[in-house]
Amino acid sequence: MHAIKKWTLFLCLSLSPLLSFADDLQEKQHYKVLPADVQQGTVLNTPAQPNIQATEADTKKKKQVIEFFSYGCPGCNAVNPAFDKWAAQQDDKVDVRRVPVVFRASWEPLARAYYTAQYLGVLDKMNPILFEAVHDKKLDLSKRENIRDLFIENGIKPEDFDTTYDSFGVTHQMEQDRQLLQHYQVMAVPSAVINNQFVTDLNMAQTPDEFTRIISVLVDKPQAIQQQQDR
Repeated sequence: MHAIKKWTLFLCLSLSPLLSFADDLQEKQHYKVLPADVQQGTVLNTPAQPNIQATEADTKKKKQVIEFFSYGCPGCNAVNPAFDKWAAQQDDKVDVRRVPVVFRASWEPLARAYYTAQYLGVLDKMNPILFEAVHDKKLDLSKRENIRDLFIENGIKPEDFDTTYDSFGVTHQMEQDRQLLQHYQVMAVPSAVINNQFVTDLNMAQTPDEFTRIISVLVDKPQAIQQQQDR
């Protein structure tokens, strides 16, 4: 009996850091709960990123994180290494998606660059290269020709870039992104929508590591829509 008590005490002490790790997050300070009508609304599916909003059956099978970002955003550049590392550790546990936003005209070519890389199957390679080009090398990637040169320098055939960058698929994807941005009422980047229930951003998180930590906690947080409706 004494051994059982000691084991129970050990288990409680072992779990306490994990509990405090999650319990220290405060709604409205570290994250927000999406309005019930947003959680229950319909988001259009897209060819490049099917089922952006998970159905009820999908949600039971897999958790979901959508990161809204832009290559032109300094905060997104700061967050990218930590978020990339976190995303790589999820394997099949979490469906991680990225959506390049267009808050200003100069960001539209950057969004096209993201989907061009995705359609060509070189996103893992080009993602850090695009961030580095904008923030470290100070290249002007608001111009199509400069993006084209960057892709060609990194092994993409000119004809493949031209066909993809200006394609209907990329244009259609960007229109879907615009609707998705409006649906989730995202006003700042980097932001993350978690399980179609919660949203956080770098302003709330303050640091890149805290941004990914908050996401990690919210991914496992119980559904909040009923709690919100009962308030």
